[in-house]
Amino acid sequence: MADEPKKEHPEEIEAILSDLDAILAKPSDVQSAPKPAEPAKELPKIEAPVPKPEPPKAAPAPPATPAKTPPSIELAPREGMIKPPEKKPEPSKPASSAPASMAAPTPAPAPAPAAASVPAPLGAPAKTEALPADAPKEQIRRVAYIYTSPCSEAKTAFAVFLTQAARTISKKPLFLREVLSHEVSSASDPNAVLQKALQAKAAAILAVVEDWPAAKVDELSEACVRANVLFRTVTPADAQKKSTAVDIIVDMMLLPGEG
Repeated sequence: MADEPKKEHPEEIEAILSDLDAILAKPSDVQSAPKPAEPAKELPKIEAPVPKPEPPKAAPAPPATPAKTPPSIELAPREGMIKPPEKKPEPSKPASSAPASMAAPTPAPAPAPAAASVPAPLGAPAKTEALPADAPKEQIRRVAYIYTSPCSEAKTAFAVFLTQAARTISKKPLFLREVLSHEVSSASDPNAVLQKALQAKAAAILAVVEDWPAAKVDELSEACVRANVLFRTVTPADAQKKSTAVDIIVDMMLLPGEG
């Protein structure tokens, strides 16, 4: 049997035992050790209704941009190459909704061109030009015109044409003075016609008598030769010809002047 341990410090051992007895005798007086704190209960989560997101609105379509016209490339013309026809500019369309104050003014009518100084045509009334006041008498020729009724207008146009031609054809202008205009018919006496011309001091008788009897024309022509008076017949078709005027004016240049 082992030896019992030696008792050392008996007072301390007794004090410890007495304290144990006191603790076991009064369990209510001993404060219980604090219990560990229970974990806090989690509160139930109240989930708020989440609003549904609205579908995104479609973005407005961008304005259509006009298609770009590809730049035209002009090639230098080469021999044997056909040149394309040039495009004509399109006429500008007038604005339909333009206000009245902005309307284009109506263009004034263009003035009519001045009529050229030409001999009067057949069938138009015409008058011979008056002689200049200072016309030399040796350049004036007194002329008698005879005509039939159907050739009245042709005679008037012929007198105007011959008067103008006489002032321009020759180097020294001639001035024709109409001293007699007499209508003849199939019953007219050629000698009576000549007497009327002599009374008017006519140096020439010009006849536009296409439908006058040929016998009367020949009789008047012979009578004029005897009286030293120039006589010429002219058809309406030749009344406006320059060659006809030249032939007559050349003969008139040989006649004596007025006075």
